[in-house]
Amino acid sequence: MENQLNEATENLAPYPMEELKKIKAKLMMEKQPIFDFGTGDPNIPIADFIVEEVRKHTNNQSGYPSVAGLKILEKAHRNYLTTTLSLPFDETLMVLPTRGSKEAVFHTTLCAVGRKNKRRIIYPDPGYPVYKSSTLFARGIPTPFELTKDNEYLLEPWKLEKSVIKETAAIWINYPHNPTGKTVDNNYLAEFVKFCRSNDILILSDDCYIDIYHSNFDKSELKHKRPPFILQFGSKNIISLLSLSKRSGLTSYRAGLMVGDAELMKKLKNARANM
Repeated sequence: MENQLNEATENLAPYPMEELKKIKAKLMMEKQPIFDFGTGDPNIPIADFIVEEVRKHTNNQSGYPSVAGLKILEKAHRNYLTTTLSLPFDETLMVLPTRGSKEAVFHTTLCAVGRKNKRRIIYPDPGYPVYKSSTLFARGIPTPFELTKDNEYLLEPWKLEKSVIKETAAIWINYPHNPTGKTVDNNYLAEFVKFCRSNDILILSDDCYIDIYHSNFDKSELKHKRPPFILQFGSKNIISLLSLSKRSGLTSYRAGLMVGDAELMKKLKNARANM
């Protein structure tokens, strides 16, 4: 039969999480014990004060939102980045709100594929399925980097063939990593950033798990154990995506942000307005 939609849509494999839902439903009907390693939807209760604030401030909200969001939201994002992630703000940085991080992962890949005639996107494997699917829709070259016990679950692009590196438009990095839980230190991130900049590769950092750590780490003598933030190494060619979904159990609220290189973010702002 002739394709009725584009090649990427026609050949797209079923989304893994949807397939897992079907398997789970079947096992539940069979009254089988289930250990759910699927989407990872947080089961922590939403804090009462969040529900109350949403109820208080959304009754009179109507009309189309702007892609940049309200100024009060931008101020809140900047305050969070400064106080929680120790990121001082200057003219090299820009922040935008997102509907969670899933759509932002997809749309950012659409904008990255083809930059400077480079179409390859590298991403961790195992990892978030949208890294691959977004690359396929953008007519890019999906390039998984296998994370194993042997390489300590580290994405090390400097070990790739020079021809692959030359074709790479961007690399998705995800630490703390889903699903292994692997974390990295400042030395690794410094080396990763240096490599990508020297090869003109965009760094797309999926940081939705960066706020998940033991609360004792906030004590001054333990702060070095918190996951490091990639924008501590400068903003040039880096975009970070963050979300309230995992840190606060707000998956259905679709609240997140993207922050990074102001020159890139201005162009992404224009693109997102069209999306």
